[in-house]
Amino acid sequence: MAAEPPLPPSRLKLPRWVLLGLIVILAAVALLLWRYGDSWTRPSRRQLSGKLAPCTADDRAGCFAAGQRLEARGLEARAEEAYGRCCSSQSPSCCFNLGLLRWRRGAKALARPPLVEACGARHARGCTNLGVLLAEEKDPVGAERAFRKACDLGQALGCRNVAYGVLLAGDAKAARDYAHK
Repeated sequence: MAAEPPLPPSRLKLPRWVLLGLIVILAAVALLLWRYGDSWTRPSRRQLSGKLAPCTADDRAGCFAAGQRLEARGLEARAEEAYGRCCSSQSPSCCFNLGLLRWRRGAKALARPPLVEACGARHARGCTNLGVLLAEEKDPVGAERAFRKACDLGQALGCRNVAYGVLLAGDAKAARDYAHK
């Protein structure tokens, strides 16, 4: 008599309530990750609202990073303080972010000096945004100067803005030259 072949392993059968429980747990974990992201590695809003210990005027990178973290958390006043600390030590990126932050908050008069400083330090996006700010303030000569500097620094939007201004002035050839830079 030949031996019977072994029976195939049966599939693991779990009760439906166990499967539903696992699905609910996975959905809760997914919801928590979606809601809080990686916030367990970042400081809380409460921690960030305190003193900016790692940010000193000498530590440009620390102040810049602190400003970005604070701004991302919606703590704009604290971010402005951090950007202001590193802008005072001639950091073009900090000055640019400080100008944009003030501009978004509606303080155009306070946004202009940091953008001027960023543009003066050869920050191309700072020059482009300074040009837009000056254009809004009805200073076309200053705006064109800022756009030309942004274009010279390689900012395509600055070149397009110069081309548009030159085109409005009636010089189509010069406008085409700037548009293709």
